[in-house]
Amino acid sequence: MIGAVSSSFADPIVANGSFESPVTWNGPLGCCYTYNPTDPGVDWTFSIASGVALVPSIWGFTTAPDGVQVGFLQGTSSISQTVSLVAGDLYDLTYYVEQRPGYGVDPVTVSVGGNQTNYIANPTADWTLYTDTFTANSTAELLEISTTEPLFGGDDDAGVDDVSITLDSSPVPEPGTMVLLGRVC
Repeated sequence: MIGAVSSSFADPIVANGSFESPVTWNGPLGCCYTYNPTDPGVDWTFSIASGVALVPSIWGFTTAPDGVQVGFLQGTSSISQTVSLVAGDLYDLTYYVEQRPGYGVDPVTVSVGGNQTNYIANPTADWTLYTDTFTANSTAELLEISTTEPLFGGDDDAGVDDVSITLDSSPVPEPGTMVLLGRVC
C-alpha cells in the first residue's frame, strides 16, 4: 500500500527492504539523503553513488510505496544484500522501481546470486511493482540492484523501495491418481 508502512519492513529474508534505516532528516533545502550509509541496521551495501533518500526530497521521487524513505541509484551504482535462502527452493522477489521524475532514463538491473532476474531498460517516472521468480542456488545469495548510466551521463537516477523475497506459493501440480497407483490404462 502506497504511503503506509507494511509488514515487509520486518521481512525475515530481506532486511530493511523499505530503506527506513538510517533515518534521514528534512533539512533547509527540502533534502535529505545519505550517500553510502553504513549505520547499524542498514543491512545493505551501497556503492559510492547510491544511498537512502527521504520522500519528499530534492530527489523528486513520488510518495514511497512503503514508509517514507527509498533507496536511490545514481550513475553507475548498486545496492546489495546477502540473503539466506534454501538451495533449490523457488522464490518470488518483489520490488518497486521509479525513474527520477523529470530526468532521463537510467536502466536498472536486478540479480540474485549473480544471475540476472530482470533488466528494466526504461523505468517510468511512477513507482512500478516488479516480481521476479528465481530458484536459489545456495543458502547465501547476493541480491543486487544496479544502474549503469555512463559516467557524466547526467542525473538520470532511479529509486527502489519495498524489496521483499518470499517463498513462491505457486501450486504444485499433482500427478494423476492412476500413475500413483502404478497403473497405466
